[in-house]
Amino acid sequence: LKMDRKRRRVDTQTVDTPVTQPIDTSNNVKHEIKDSKLSKKEKKRLKKLSRISAQSPKVIVKDSAVKLKCLQGCILSKLCGTAGNNAMKIDGPVSRVLVTHLDGLGSNEYIKSASSALGKFPKIYTLKLPGNNMFVYDAQKSLLRVGLSKAQIETRKNSHRLPTVEELMLTEEEMKEHDFPSIAPDYWELSATSDTNEDPIKFIYAIDCEMVQTISENLELARCTVLSSEAEVIYDVFVKPENRITDYLTMYSGITPAILEGVERTLSDVQRELLELLPKAAILVGHSLENDLNALKLHHSRVIDTSVIYGVGGGGRKQSLKGLAKKYLNRMIQDDEKAGHCSVEDAKAALDLIHLKLKTPAPEGRSGAFDATEESIFARLKRHNKNGVIIDPERQLQEHSEFAVVKPCTDLDGAMKAFEEANVAGNDFMYIRFPVKESNMQHVNECVTKAYERFDGTHNVHIVIGTPPISKVIALHRQWKGRNKLSEADALEVTEELKKAALTARCGLLFADTKG
Repeated sequence: LKMDRKRRRVDTQTVDTPVTQPIDTSNNVKHEIKDSKLSKKEKKRLKKLSRISAQSPKVIVKDSAVKLKCLQGCILSKLCGTAGNNAMKIDGPVSRVLVTHLDGLGSNEYIKSASSALGKFPKIYTLKLPGNNMFVYDAQKSLLRVGLSKAQIETRKNSHRLPTVEELMLTEEEMKEHDFPSIAPDYWELSATSDTNEDPIKFIYAIDCEMVQTISENLELARCTVLSSEAEVIYDVFVKPENRITDYLTMYSGITPAILEGVERTLSDVQRELLELLPKAAILVGHSLENDLNALKLHHSRVIDTSVIYGVGGGGRKQSLKGLAKKYLNRMIQDDEKAGHCSVEDAKAALDLIHLKLKTPAPEGRSGAFDATEESIFARLKRHNKNGVIIDPERQLQEHSEFAVVKPCTDLDGAMKAFEEANVAGNDFMYIRFPVKESNMQHVNECVTKAYERFDGTHNVHIVIGTPPISKVIALHRQWKGRNKLSEADALEVTEELKKAALTARCGLLFADTKG
C-alpha cells in the first residue's frame, strides 16, 4: 500500500503545472490519464487542465468603458499571476501580450482615419484615461508604472542607494516634456560641459527669479537670485523690465513699485553678468526651473528641478515648493501673502531639497524616475521571470532599461523593425508606441496591420489603445494657471473650455484580440 501511494505521487507530478503556462494537449496527456493509476478525482482534474489548455484566450470586458489601470491589472494578472479585477479579464492561458499604443488617436481621429487595421479587432471599447476634470495625465507613464503595496514600499527602503548628482539631472527628454527653453535666436546659451574631475556638488547653483506682468502680456524678469552650493548668496539683483508694468503680482513676486524705483539694470545686463559668474560645468537648481530660465531667456542642459525629482503629489500634479519645504524640511516658506515670495528663501529651499535628495537612499538609483510608491511594470514582470521590450520612436524611456530591452529607433519604420526583432525573440510583454499625426495616419495604419499579422502564436493577446491628443488641454491649463491675470469673464471662459477639452482627452479607445 505504501509503495502504491509513493507511485501515485510520482505519477501525478505533472498535475501541478501552472494553468497560465501552455500545457501539452497531445495524445500523451490522454494516455497519461488513461494508463496511470490515478484516483478519479485526480483524473478529473487532469482532464479539466487539458480542456483549458486547448482553449484560446478570451477577453472579457464587463462594461463598455475600461480604466487604464484596470487594463494594466488585467495584463499583470495573466503574466504574473497577481490578483486581477472584474472590469476586464482574460479567460484561458496567455503566453504573450502586445500593447500597441496609438498616441494621438481619439474618437474623432479614429473616424477621420477610417483605419482598416483596427477593423480586424472584434470589438471597440472606451478607455478611461487617468486625470480629473481639469487635466489629463500621461497615458504611457500610467500604463508602464505600477503602484506598490505598503509591504513592498518598506522592503524597497532597505535596498535603496544614494543617488548621484548626475542621476538627479534632467534628461533631454524630460526637459522637453516640462517645457524648458530650447535654443532660439533671442535666447542665450550657457555652454555646458561635464569635463571636470572635481566634485559635481561644487558646481551646483540654485536660481530663483521673480516676474511681473507687462503690456507685452508676458511675464518679464524683475529679480534674479543665485546661491552657491553652500547656500551663499552670490548674486541678487532687481531688474527693470523691457516693457511697461501692468501688474506687479506682489502676492507672488514680492515686487512693489517702490522696490523697482530707480532700477536701471536690464535683462541683457543680467545675462552678461551670469555668463561671467557661472562656470561651464554649472548645474542649475530650482523649482519649476523652466519658468526662471524662460524669464532669463537662457538655455542650459545641466539642470535639476525639485518639482520633477520629487515626483507628483495627489491627483498627479507637481508638488509646490511650499509643500515640499513643509513636508521634507519642516520649514514654512511663502507664508506672508501680502509681502509675497522671496527669491532668496525659495532658492535656498530648492537647494536644501537637492542636498536632502543626495543624502537619501533612492529607488533604482534614479531618484526622479519613480515615486517611492511605484515601480516599472517591467520590474514587476522581471520578478516573475518574464521578459519585456519597449519601443518608442520619440522617447528614450531609459528609466525602464534596467528591467526591459529598450529598442532605439527614430521613426515608424525603425519601430517596426525593432518590433519584428523583439517578436522573433519571444518576449512575454511588448509595448510599442506610434505617435499619430494627421500627416502620418496612413503609415501608422500600415504599421498596425503588420504588427497584427506578424504577432502570431499560441495564446497571444494583442491590445491596441488609442489616446487622444492632449496639446489643447496643456495649453488651456497654462492659461488657467494664470487666470488671476485675466478678467473674471475670460477666466470663466478658459475654465469651461479646459473642462470640455479634458473630458474629451480622457476618453480613449481600446481594442483587443486573441490568437491561437
